[in-house]
Amino acid sequence: MKVFILCAIFSLAWARQFSYEGYKVWLVTPRSESQGILLKQWEDNESVDFWESISRKGKSSRIMVAPDTQIHFENFLKEHNILHELIIENVERVFERERQEKAENEMRLLRMESQGQSRFSDFNHFWSFSEINRYLTHLTIQYGDICHTETLGFSGEGRAMRALKIGSFDGSKPVVFFEAALHAREWIAPMTAVYLIEQLVVNYNSHRELQDIDIIIIPVTNPDGYEYSHQFQRLWRKTRSVNANSTCIGVDGNRNFAHEWRLSTNPCSETYGGVAPFTEREASIVRDVFDRYDNQIKLYVALHSYGQYFLYPWGYDFVKVDNWEDHEIVGRRFADAVHKVNGTSYTIGNAAIELYIGFGYSDDYSAFRGVDISTTIELPGGGSYGFDIPASRIQSVVKETWMGLEEMLHYVAEVHGNK
Repeated sequence: MKVFILCAIFSLAWARQFSYEGYKVWLVTPRSESQGILLKQWEDNESVDFWESISRKGKSSRIMVAPDTQIHFENFLKEHNILHELIIENVERVFERERQEKAENEMRLLRMESQGQSRFSDFNHFWSFSEINRYLTHLTIQYGDICHTETLGFSGEGRAMRALKIGSFDGSKPVVFFEAALHAREWIAPMTAVYLIEQLVVNYNSHRELQDIDIIIIPVTNPDGYEYSHQFQRLWRKTRSVNANSTCIGVDGNRNFAHEWRLSTNPCSETYGGVAPFTEREASIVRDVFDRYDNQIKLYVALHSYGQYFLYPWGYDFVKVDNWEDHEIVGRRFADAVHKVNGTSYTIGNAAIELYIGFGYSDDYSAFRGVDISTTIELPGGGSYGFDIPASRIQSVVKETWMGLEEMLHYVAEVHGNK
């Protein structure tokens, strides 16, 4: 009976899901800066979704196009002689497979629970927002002498934005600040944050050299969008706030920070930055963490996906942050540690130079606030499809990323910790 009820629930959920029937994905490779600039003009088109940022250095990007724009888009690529290849004929088939995998994983988890096993520490499925929150509560109960959970505020739709804080927070130590899933559809980011939490808390005694720092981790920075991507529209990216005089919902939280913010004119764009900085509760809560630990934060890491980049400021201009050499050192330590695990390679560099100029980024704001090392890490994607990274790959990604993040924590402990 339980299996029948579960299947019925999943059938209803699938029926409510936004359909990507007929959506196509092209792999596009600009071979010059001018071609890249031409392509970026499509970013404000609500029928065109850049799964990866356009690179100024000739890297390929996957771009999804709705049926009503496909002929126009393909003609544009041909007219401007931009190298392209159709790689996904129908995106809906991709997410049908993902939903089936999700249902099978839920059945597996129910069997585990019926046998008295816990879901906690199962990194073979993508956790829901409620699962992540339950885990934070569990850790606080089990390891209250090491960590505690704090509600930092509430999202636009009233969800509690919770952080796990590891350490004493008595003002005597440098602080490291991680946040993940500011972009809702990037499901591998919160899984990486949760694995980071597990390693730091459950294996706390194995990391005594890291006990000279305090650590704050927000595993889901955009809970409204994250839940929406799980329940209704898999590729939802933005927050879920209502935009005045528009039927289009949401703001790109990573364009809503105050440093070098720019007014956006198209609320339907995936990179819409809102009508002013910090209109989004999600971005303002991140700002509040900077306010609270102003001079103590020495490392800020925004976990995103995908592309395998270690990016540092500035993103708003072709200018490197003053201490860019330190960022390069930390980036190389991160990338080398990751590469040793599975051979995964990362590109290290300035965001504007490696990709293109953008405004209102969280890591630019962090650097503006004086944080020593500020970075956005773009985690690996899922083969040809990107955001639909299979659940079977979660463990591989989170384990290798942990090794890189641990190196970054060592850096802070070495440079800023108690001597």
